[in-house]
Amino acid sequence: METPISISGKFDLPRRKRGARSAAAAALSRRRLFAATATGLVGGGALAGLSFIDSRQDNSGPVIAVPPGDSLPAEAEIAPVAEASSAAPVPVEAIVAPAAIPAAGAPAPRDAGLRATQKGNPDAAVTVLDFSSYTCSHCRGFAMDTEPIVDKLYVATGLILFEFRHSPLDNNAARASEAAEAAGALGDFWGYHHRLMDLQPLLFRSGYSDADLIAIAEGLGLDTDAFTTELQSERHRSRIDADIQDAIGRGVSSVPTFFVNKEMIVGNQGQEVLDTIAAQVAISRNDS
Repeated sequence: METPISISGKFDLPRRKRGARSAAAAALSRRRLFAATATGLVGGGALAGLSFIDSRQDNSGPVIAVPPGDSLPAEAEIAPVAEASSAAPVPVEAIVAPAAIPAAGAPAPRDAGLRATQKGNPDAAVTVLDFSSYTCSHCRGFAMDTEPIVDKLYVATGLILFEFRHSPLDNNAARASEAAEAAGALGDFWGYHHRLMDLQPLLFRSGYSDADLIAIAEGLGLDTDAFTTELQSERHRSRIDADIQDAIGRGVSSVPTFFVNKEMIVGNQGQEVLDTIAAQVAISRNDS
């Protein structure tokens, strides 16, 4: 129920270059994982002892395990990417169509003590951390199916603090994380977060282009000029890098992974997450 993840070193994705490359070559460049090397996706330092796994997925194909230091077989390097890039680009209407825009209207005001990626009660005795990637189908499953229940039962009632932690599987996921943080800087991280998860199958085909990421912001009513400035500034990479380093420090090796206080839950185990939250809330009430 979980997608293996390769996270290591410092978040240092290359700048996107303009050029006359083919769409397939551009998609391959964007989607290529470096899980087979010690430096990993985010480059910058070997992590001795970790078993790196190639986490590229087309939501149907197998995940390929690769021992540290080995190279991916050629067919694994190309086939899933070629299949993904062969589809037609995502029409902007699919992203900004009024029917697809959440009816919530303007973003709800956040507590002054919360980061953009947090929601709930900053003083709650129970904290839930969600280490996920925007290109992970199981992460999408949790966001679409279980997270709304968590929001209704525990976030809205002030019983927990819920926080999303970026654990990008690949360059596309890292770019999506930057876009979500850009939206957060404009006051709507969670609206953007859920649109990324909702539109994951379409965005996977289009390669998470900046044009599509900006179109999502437009659909949510964000200032697209301000959003574009935030996205292209790269100022949010340090935040994502911090989340990656935290994941490494906590022993996260696949996504989604959740921490309910100190209890670790691996995979899209929605019922287990709900049960663990309920148990921790009960304990906190008994202790108060």
